Amino acid sequence: MDEPRFLSELSLAAASAEVDIVAEPYAYSGRLITKAPKRQSVRFVLVGSATASLDYLTLFLLTSQLGQGYLLSAAVGFMLGSICNYLLSVRWVFVPGKFRKDLEFSFFIITSLVGLALNQLTMWFFVSVPRINYLYAKVFAVVIVTVCNFLSKKRLVFVR
Repeated sequence: MDEPRFLSELSLAAASAEVDIVAEPYAYSGRLITKAPKRQSVRFVLVGSATASLDYLTLFLLTSQLGQGYLLSAAVGFMLGSICNYLLSVRWVFVPGKFRKDLEFSFFIITSLVGLALNQLTMWFFVSVPRINYLYAKVFAVVIVTVCNFLSKKRLVFVR
């Protein structure tokens, strides 16, 4: 067998094995069972950090630079972050769910709207009651919503 063809077939086999590990993480024995969920968790954190940064930056720019209200800015940032999160999640974090893409996206939007409501409530509470700056309140909102979003999307949207 010629070497370039062998290497390309080997690469294809390795890529296929990686996809299989992610798609069926519990079908393997030994160390692979624990590696697939860890990889997913790391990817979830990376995607979440990037999209939370987009959310936070949008909040800051719309409120501090353009003079919009913090709740409107928080909603716009949250939705931008959620859409980017979905696109990156289906591409890189979660395996495809048991639903058709349109239905999966609908469930994703519904869980994101619940997350948006939780985000807005958290923002309002921390800015209004203890009178915390909206940028600090957003940190609390990100933590609370992230935990809820991960659990809901993993259990309701991207399930097999």
